[in-house]
Amino acid sequence: MPLALDTAYAVAIIVTLWATALGSGLSHRPSEIVAAASDRGRFARIVALNAVAIPLIVFALARSLAVPEGYVAGLVIVGAASAGTLGLAFVRSARADVPLAIGLVVVLEIGNLVTIPVWSTILLAEGVRPPVGDVLGTLVLGILVPLIIGTGLRVLQPGRAGGWARVLGVVSTIGLAVVVAIILYRDLEAALEAWAALVPIVAVATVFIALAAGWAVGGPGRRSRATAGLVTSLRANTPALAVAGATYGARSDAAIAIVVFALVSFAVSSVVAVWVRRSAAAQAL
Repeated sequence: MPLALDTAYAVAIIVTLWATALGSGLSHRPSEIVAAASDRGRFARIVALNAVAIPLIVFALARSLAVPEGYVAGLVIVGAASAGTLGLAFVRSARADVPLAIGLVVVLEIGNLVTIPVWSTILLAEGVRPPVGDVLGTLVLGILVPLIIGTGLRVLQPGRAGGWARVLGVVSTIGLAVVVAIILYRDLEAALEAWAALVPIVAVATVFIALAAGWAVGGPGRRSRATAGLVTSLRANTPALAVAGATYGARSDAAIAIVVFALVSFAVSSVVAVWVRRSAAAQAL
């Protein structure tokens, strides 16, 4: 049974990574990124918040709460992994600025090729930090290659690209759910131990700071503020898990910390998305 779960986990990670990146390449055109970045100052502020501020905030919180090193590694990696594609679903649910979200997710998704290895090297101690080559290899094979393939397929098969992207979006969501479920089923005791290590406290604080900071820098406009907050609060959990698994092992404290962070961000951001949608509907009456 443990071997079967380990195999299922490895397959689910690979499928989820490729489905996510392929879907991005198939569904998002360069013109959408250009349109999203039309307000250059706003776009730059949101990117800087995701790529620079959030990793430092996560690290500062973890250190101030004396979180053990193994969990810190996972928190730093997920903090550096910007723009989970589930953020698009939350932005749509909130009826916020979807074109802005698309531009941010694509740019930050590619930016993870830099932010994850850079911040993990700078912030983690020498005995804990993952080798840069291993991180880059995981991200290039899991993000850049399928993203390029998806972009090429969109050019070659524009009529079918949208349908393929929708299917891959479903696969990506289910795949991440399977990955999280396997970890919780297999390592529930370890996940509960993360509570004693204050990992959920770091996650909750980071998510609320991300939502508030995104709202602050995402203006003008309520819809763009909500988009910035939701995109920033929902990190790229699958790439983070892939890096942690390749470096520390799928059953490591780092992987557990990423799953705990993901669950917290899903719970908080879903409530915020519902609140944004309902408050917007109330104002329209």
